[in-house]
Amino acid sequence: MGTGTGQGATKLAQAFQHVAAFDRSPDMIANATPMANVTYKVAEDTDLEKEMGPNSLDMVTVATAFHWFDHRAFFPLLKRVLKPNGTFATWTYYLPLIKDQPVANAYLQQQWTSGPLVTHSDPRLQHVINLYRDYDFPFRTVQYYISPLDQDTTNVSHPHALAMEKSFSLLHFADYLKTASGYLNWKSDPANRDCHDPVDAIVNHLSDLLHISVHDPVHFQWPLVLVLCR
Repeated sequence: MGTGTGQGATKLAQAFQHVAAFDRSPDMIANATPMANVTYKVAEDTDLEKEMGPNSLDMVTVATAFHWFDHRAFFPLLKRVLKPNGTFATWTYYLPLIKDQPVANAYLQQQWTSGPLVTHSDPRLQHVINLYRDYDFPFRTVQYYISPLDQDTTNVSHPHALAMEKSFSLLHFADYLKTASGYLNWKSDPANRDCHDPVDAIVNHLSDLLHISVHDPVHFQWPLVLVLCR
C-alpha cells in the first residue's frame, strides 16, 4: 500500500510469488518499475478489501507512507484481509545523522526537531520522528527493529542487523535536503523570500564543525524503524 513508483514492491517481488502494489496517485503508478510478478493499480488504502477479498493475504506492507493513512479505518481493514497469523509490516526512516560525529549530530538533531525543515512540515511527520513508537498497533504480536541502536531511546527494539547508510558529499546532502517537503514549503512562503537558505546554512555549519570541504565525502546513517505485526 502506498507503493509510489514501486521501490518496495520490486524488492518484495524478489522474495514473494506475487505482489499487488497500490497507490492513490495515478502519476506514481504510471511511473512504476514493471516486474512480471508485480501488479500495479491505482487504489486508496481503504480499497484493499474490495480489491483483494477477506482473509486473502499473507502480508500487507506499507513503506515510508503509513503516517499518511487513516489508521482508525485501516487497522480493522488489515485484520479482515490478512489470513490467520498473517503479517503487517511497515517501515520508515527520518533525516540522517553522521556516523561517529556526536558534535555534528547534536547540531543536526536540533535542526531535525525544531528547525525550518520540521516547522514547515506536515504535523504527521512527528510520527516519523518518533519512529512509529507512538502508534498503538492493535495486534497480538508487535515487534520493533530500530537502527542505529542509539535511536532506540525507549528500549523497544529487537536485535537485528538493519542499517541504512550512504556516503556522499555535503553538496549532495544539500541537494537531498532540498527535496524535503518542509524545505519546499519554507521556500514557497513569501515571508522567507529574503531569508538565508536554511539548507545552505546547515551544510556550511557542518563543513565548519567537521573541518572539511563541502566536496568531501561524509558517512550518513538514517534513523530507521521496521515494525512487524502478527
